[in-house]
Amino acid sequence: MDKITFDTLIGYEIVSITPENTTLKLKTEEKHTNIYGYIHGGAYFTLSDIASGLYVKQFEGNWVTLNANINYVKGAQNQDLTIVATPTNRSRKLCVLEVVIKDENTIFTTGTFTMYKID
Repeated sequence: MDKITFDTLIGYEIVSITPENTTLKLKTEEKHTNIYGYIHGGAYFTLSDIASGLYVKQFEGNWVTLNANINYVKGAQNQDLTIVATPTNRSRKLCVLEVVIKDENTIFTTGTFTMYKID
């Protein structure tokens, strides 16, 4: 049996991990929503953090989130979401990524995640 970790409970799909970006997909379910039926802000944040972490995982070493900022632009309800993490700067120990969560027509969140190489 595979190890169950927090990020596996979300239920996302990895579309691609390349030096240019990381792309994930999420088929939204009721478990992702808040009491009003919109996708929970914590789900957006978690997906952004996961995309950032998966991006830096392709490089040597162990990376952690050093800092994160997210802007909740619009609420999503029943649509499938695409999460794209794109690096804006990368050095030996730091990687800054811009993360966007969207569907075909709408941007729901934007964020900046700084990842730090701990070893």
